[in-house]
Amino acid sequence: MPIVVPDINVLVSALINRSSPPGRIIAAWRRREIVFVTSQTIIDKVDEVLHRPIFASYGITDAQIARLRHTPQTTRHPKAGVFYFQIPSFPL
Repeated sequence: MPIVVPDINVLVSALINRSSPPGRIIAAWRRREIVFVTSQTIIDKVDEVLHRPIFASYGITDAQIARLRHTPQTTRHPKAGVFYFQIPSFPL
């Protein structure tokens, strides 16, 4: 199974438009065709970006953003310091 390290822009774009190319990446993840690997830095940046006023018009709530940070589907690799999103359930 391919492992994908999504860019911040890919994650944010996928949340805004699920039919976009980034949205199709999320769809592939949900179908368990790929595994997402990311870091605390990327999660922090996505959190920061989604809290910008411009994103309020997309209906993304603080609760949804908090689930991105604290979703139970996130597993931290003990040595590599990365997070694996292995279950096809995007928290937003």
